[in-house]
Amino acid sequence: MIEKTVLVVIVSIVCVECSLPLNIPNYFPSALRRAGGGGDTVIAFSAGLTNGTELHVTTNMTYDRVFVNSGNGYNNSTGVFTAPLGGTYVFMYHALSQANQQLWLDIYHNSDYIATGYAHAKNDYASSSNSVVLTIARGDAVYIRARGDNFVYGQPDEVFATFSGFNLFAAHP
Repeated sequence: MIEKTVLVVIVSIVCVECSLPLNIPNYFPSALRRAGGGGDTVIAFSAGLTNGTELHVTTNMTYDRVFVNSGNGYNNSTGVFTAPLGGTYVFMYHALSQANQQLWLDIYHNSDYIATGYAHAKNDYASSSNSVVLTIARGDAVYIRARGDNFVYGQPDEVFATFSGFNLFAAHP
């Protein structure tokens, strides 16, 4: 009797699985669909620094090589990302200090300090990175600001400093 029960269960599982569709449409709830409520709007940017930068005053970092700028939110002249769409965003930044030097890079939302990336190593290069998830409104600014003495490594053919972000999901109307 036990053998027949096991056989029936196995046959039932196979029959249930073969009746499920392979592609499940609308799997994600509408709030988690692509930015813009499921439309074609994609907000994402990624930029890198292609030159060595030495800064001694508080200033925005400007990343000159733009890899992606979907939604045109990143301005490589100012280093500022201006949100074309409100919602929750992921931002990441990375940098390499020049040998035996330091760097202090802060991420700001509008004029509010959020987090710091710091790097220093005696007689060597040092790397720094940080990332944040922020809920921001349309038109808000997010940028990286250098403070203190900063020596960021970069070369035209070697990108070690980057600033990237993307919209995780759009704000509810």
